[in-house]
Amino acid sequence: HAIYGAKKEFAIDWYKEQLDAGCTRISCPETGSLVKPDIVFFGESLPEHFGPSVTRDFPKCDLLLIIGTSLTVMPFAGLVRMVGDFVPRALINMTEAGGMLLDFREHDEDESGAEAPDDQASWW
Repeated sequence: HAIYGAKKEFAIDWYKEQLDAGCTRISCPETGSLVKPDIVFFGESLPEHFGPSVTRDFPKCDLLLIIGTSLTVMPFAGLVRMVGDFVPRALINMTEAGGMLLDFREHDEDESGAEAPDDQASWW
């Protein structure tokens, strides 16, 4: 966990103690700054390095794991289309994701066990 705007880390046990004590706004005891997970919540701005990281890393991707997302909010929903055409994509989710935005196709093999040719990447 980190202070919003800074990068001071707190032990998860300390954070849990604050929650167990009924705190609804967990603050740094030194500065009073908000303590939250080091993630981007809905409505927050993405970090500055997001765009350059996608541009640099996605062309090198040989497997894309998509875990725990609805795939309906941009820019993340569009990331599945930014890897190569033949890069396998694996969606791991408790519910259906993507809606009409994405074309999910189940992985298919021909009788020989070879992957069936397809003009779009397969989904597992």
